[in-house]
This record gives sequence, structure tokens and C-alpha cells, in this order.
Amino acid sequence: MMALPYTRSEAKKWSKKNLKGLEVPIFPSFTPDLQELDEEGIRYDVNHIIANGFTSALVAPEACGMTFEERKKMVEIVVNEARGRIHTSVAVM
Repeated sequence: MMALPYTRSEAKKWSKKNLKGLEVPIFPSFTPDLQELDEEGIRYDVNHIIANGFTSALVAPEACGMTFEERKKMVEIVVNEARGRIHTSVAVM
């Protein structure tokens, strides 16, 4: 077992200070023809989450049959739009 560079109490203190509310999932949005990701729609979702005071978002590309490249692109869009304004995580399947 690897030792962490912080104690459990330090982690709890940081969490209480920095994490508020629930982690909101961001599901993929597609263009009307369903041929590609709707980047503008995904960016809108990120900003809507931030505007509503959430501090963490879960990128959830496993919600539908997406290629690895589409999943990677979705994560890149969310992280780019969030630009450190919220915490982001991703479900790995």
C-alpha cells in the first residue's frame, strides 16, 4: 500500500473547504444528425453547471455507444471549458 502525501484529516479539511453540493454528471450531446459531438452544447452544459453554483462535474461518456476518440474529445471539451473553475472527473469503463 502506497503512503499518500497528505493525512486523512487534511483531505477532509480540503474537501469541506472546496467541495460543495453534488457532483453533476455531464452526458454527451450530439448534432441533430447524431454524427458528431455537439461541442457548443457541451460547453453550454459546463457553463450552466458553473452558473448554478456546483463545484464538481463528472464527464459521463459511457452513457451511450461512443468510440474512444469521441470519449476523449468530450473530456477535452469539458476540461477546456471548465478551465479550473470547477473540479472535473471522468468515469472510466
